[in-house]
Amino acid sequence: ETEAETEAETGADSDADSDADSDAESSGINAEYGQYNAHVWLPNSRKEYLWVEQNVMRHDRWYWLGIWCSTGQTLNPAQMYSVTGENMTEIQKKLKAKMQDGQFIEGPKGRKYCAKSWRNHPQWRFNWQHQDCSELNSVLCEAPM
Repeated sequence: ETEAETEAETGADSDADSDADSDAESSGINAEYGQYNAHVWLPNSRKEYLWVEQNVMRHDRWYWLGIWCSTGQTLNPAQMYSVTGENMTEIQKKLKAKMQDGQFIEGPKGRKYCAKSWRNHPQWRFNWQHQDCSELNSVLCEAPM
């Protein structure tokens, strides 16, 4: 797989009151990427994150990560859902990321928050924040070659 950064800042459409079964792939940027069998990038390890940060990300700012909700209100990425359906418990063992205090990702019937990381900022690389998935932040697309 390869990662390619979009040129423009973008946000995904968000419906704060929607149910968990409203698939993140059905709206916003992931819907656009879906036609290419692609998705918003989610690092699978610290090593991968650092490589992408130095070789793909071009701007020192917030980047969306491919996380869109959780099993319930949590700060633990192992309890979150990825846009790819990958097992976040396994990813978290290698990524060792966390959410900033009070920056909960909420689950099925709560608000859908997306996680974001700041490029080249040691405090925010693996200490993520949330937003409601509609703010303008940079995004990376991951697609099979």
